[in-house]
Amino acid sequence: MAGQSPVFLVCAAGSSTRFGSNNLLHPLAGQQSLLATTLSRLRAGSDLPCQVAYTGTRTQLREEILRCNCTPLPLRPASAGLGDTIARAVQQNADAGGWIICLADMPAIQPQTYATIGSHCYREQIVAPVYQGRRGHPVFFPRSCFSRLSQLHGDQGAAALLRQNPDSLCLVEVADAGVLLDMDTPDDLDRLTGIQ
Repeated sequence: MAGQSPVFLVCAAGSSTRFGSNNLLHPLAGQQSLLATTLSRLRAGSDLPCQVAYTGTRTQLREEILRCNCTPLPLRPASAGLGDTIARAVQQNADAGGWIICLADMPAIQPQTYATIGSHCYREQIVAPVYQGRRGHPVFFPRSCFSRLSQLHGDQGAAALLRQNPDSLCLVEVADAGVLLDMDTPDDLDRLTGIQ
């Protein structure tokens, strides 16, 4: 890995169409925003570099990202979907020692899970958390995945890479239901009760 550190790449460039407004700015339990909660938990679990890919015109997101001690990665023009966001973020971090892909709308992931995945990312395997037999996020991709990640496009994320490379996949059992919970609709917020 040429001494380069892996980097967290948080995907925050979605359009929030199913939520009805920008879900990442929605306050959780009257406190900080969904995005700030996600990033605060990530930063509490790891001191690896963290960049947040977002639509460059959303200045409120940039402010939240900076408040959480992460690096804004503005995407202009706007992303065409999750695959496009991942590809562009990876391309802009081509010299990293690997990429830990996170979704910004997953505020229930515990700091310990970020620490666990971060501690496993100095290997040449894809690393993903598993909760009760189900694979979740975040997912680490080694440098050997650069070409495939940088060619993703549209709405399809990197799940196909995991399915296509089962022998290169290291699954790490975690006691964290948050690895499975993303907040795409207002109803999804109800699932956070008892998990936060």
